Amino acid sequence: MKSLGTLGGTDQSVAVGVSDTGIVIGARINSYTWTSQPFICTSQIGLRRLQATLVHFGAVIPSGLTLTNVLAISADGTTIVGLWQDASFNQGPWIAHLPKASVLT
Repeated sequence: MKSLGTLGGTDQSVAVGVSDTGIVIGARINSYTWTSQPFICTSQIGLRRLQATLVHFGAVIPSGLTLTNVLAISADGTTIVGLWQDASFNQGPWIAHLPKASVLT
C-alpha cells in the first residue's frame, strides 16, 4: 500500500480508478464547500491536477469550463471520463483520449 498524498490543505483526496498501466485518477474533496477537483497520479508525474495536466498534454478545454469530477479510466489508460461545470452552473460529461498514455507513466 502506498499513500498518494493530497492536492492541498486538510482536504481529502480519494482515488476512484486505476488503469492497468498504473495511472490513478480521483478527486480532492473540500468538506466545507462540497466541491471536488479531479487529479491524476502516476509514477512519472506524481499527483497533479487533472485539468492542468490534460491542458499540458494538448487538451483544449473551453474557457470558463471546469472539470469537477473524474469517474473512470480505461484499462490501458488512454481514455478518461468525468463531469464539467461552467460559471452558470451548467453541467455535463466530458471524455479525454490520451493517445500516448505511456507518456504519463
